[in-house]
Amino acid sequence: MSDQCPLVLLGTSTRDNDSKGVYAARQDTETGQLEIVGHGPQLNSPTFIAVHPSKKVIYAIDSLGGGKEASTLTALTLESDTGEMAVINTASTKGPGTCHVSVDREATMVVTASFAGGCASAHLIREDGGVSAATWFEKYEGSSCHPRQTVSHAHSVWIDPTDQYALVCDLGTDLVNIYKLDKENGTLVSSRSPYARIKGGCGARHLCFHPNGKWAYVISELNSAITFFDWDAGTGALTEVEHIATLPEDYDGPNNTAADIHCTPDGSLLYGTNRGQDMIIMCRVDQETGKLTFLGYERCGDHPRNFGIDPEGKFLYCCHLGSNDVFCYRINYDTGLLERIEENTLALPAPVCIKWV
Repeated sequence: MSDQCPLVLLGTSTRDNDSKGVYAARQDTETGQLEIVGHGPQLNSPTFIAVHPSKKVIYAIDSLGGGKEASTLTALTLESDTGEMAVINTASTKGPGTCHVSVDREATMVVTASFAGGCASAHLIREDGGVSAATWFEKYEGSSCHPRQTVSHAHSVWIDPTDQYALVCDLGTDLVNIYKLDKENGTLVSSRSPYARIKGGCGARHLCFHPNGKWAYVISELNSAITFFDWDAGTGALTEVEHIATLPEDYDGPNNTAADIHCTPDGSLLYGTNRGQDMIIMCRVDQETGKLTFLGYERCGDHPRNFGIDPEGKFLYCCHLGSNDVFCYRINYDTGLLERIEENTLALPAPVCIKWV
């Protein structure tokens, strides 16, 4: 495949398999095919990655460990022509089981969330793209009403469309913690509205913003639901609008945990993943209100932990931790449905995350 084709990065789990860590692939934008062209140095389960705005550096987290040992944030150079990667430096996230990472669009800081540690960290970005030691750290307290919510489990951290705020989804406390970015000092400062609370027992996991910058959608793991919020970037506040289930009312299959959520680039469609049901939920977004209309389900592989939509909005790629593959779907904008392209299935050890460079 031509080196002019878009470069795609895939983060994987290295637990009990022969994964090489972060893989580089090329995407054929006409057919949707992905072709692996290389991989980075061996890292411990770099499940989630973030791309520096220059596209010359990436950040990967070490998600291994559910005990007391802190995870590692690694900065790597990226050669866009070849997909080659090399370590710049590493820093401790100060929390075990780090599971998500984001970078602001001015490339001043990297923020992480740690599930096992129930904490978040921030790190300034050096001139060479490397990361500083943690310049901010917060250990969360609290719990909620589900048996898995005896302590905090910070599950993801997101930069808002204005590049002014960071939002931390906490599965353990049913909160989305909201911070103002202090880019000069590399710290996070609680917003005037320091958090949004979702329904008890939900377990906030991932979040996506609508392209209009005014709406946010949180997918909750424990009760398999999507909560739609109005987002006010002036005050840093989320206001709940609606809450919908990702499972049918009569679902009686395996235990389900919802996982990931994304809008198409034009904001007309929204998709989410169910692990257990092993389906992708498909919704249309009302462009006047932001509310969702359920369209149906599309079968995917085993344990769809993460997925991505290419920048042109033509294809959706679903990463399956359990079946060791990535499915490719063509997005039908007329119907909102997904059409799997079976010949584009990519075999890969324990894929978790997909990012475009």
